[in-house]
Amino acid sequence: MTGVTHPTGSAIPPERTVIGVLGGIGPQASARLHRVLVDRATLAVAEGRADVFPEIVHFSTRVGHFTEPGPDRAAAVDALTRATRVLVDSGAVVIGLVCNTAHLLLPAVEAATDAKVERIPEHVAEVVVRDGYRRVGLLATQSTLDLGLYDPVGVVTELIAASRALTAEVSEHIVDVYTGRETPARQQEFRDLVARFRDEERLDAVILGCTELPVAFGDADRAGVVDSIDVLSDGLLARFHALASSRPGAVLARTAS
Repeated sequence: MTGVTHPTGSAIPPERTVIGVLGGIGPQASARLHRVLVDRATLAVAEGRADVFPEIVHFSTRVGHFTEPGPDRAAAVDALTRATRVLVDSGAVVIGLVCNTAHLLLPAVEAATDAKVERIPEHVAEVVVRDGYRRVGLLATQSTLDLGLYDPVGVVTELIAASRALTAEVSEHIVDVYTGRETPARQQEFRDLVARFRDEERLDAVILGCTELPVAFGDADRAGVVDSIDVLSDGLLARFHALASSRPGAVLARTAS
């Protein structure tokens, strides 16, 4: 049985289709993605929508400040490049990065590794089109807003970015998640902020465009909310199942019949 060609050009055995996760920026969001991936993959198998469960390799790395050009950004690119190579060497053919702002580093990382990393904003744009949202709000870090990382969404719908004042409030919730200070009361405050933004701007939905924000939101009803972690999970699993089903004879932890 012959293998298939990995995006880096190496041969991968046909029985392996691995999801790679670039995590650690920050750890809480990465842990949530892993949980969502496992839960949704399990449900897909249980409901008969899939007959294989993915092999997942999660690499948690640390990077410093990288939003401005300079040595810190170069160090961040090096860290993500090393992590991506580990994932590729582990057989990852589907790779996701659990950080929206760090997407600005992906062109350099991909150029150094020849890997292809899934883009959260592009998957979010697909969800917006699928669900028919015509006016959508974006909550994210100020860097993500300033860099225009969610411009793909603005192509398919009217995109309303949060004001600097509101983004400053959002940043406090992001810091709470990073530092382990989020509480049920703070999560409720953030849900109230999301609802206020949606009502004041007359939005169809609000994008949680920082992967810490789904953690800050808590496990509450997500009607009218586009969760970037959920979207990334669904995108990774869709890509995984498409690749797995295209590999003749591939067997990946099939459920017992």
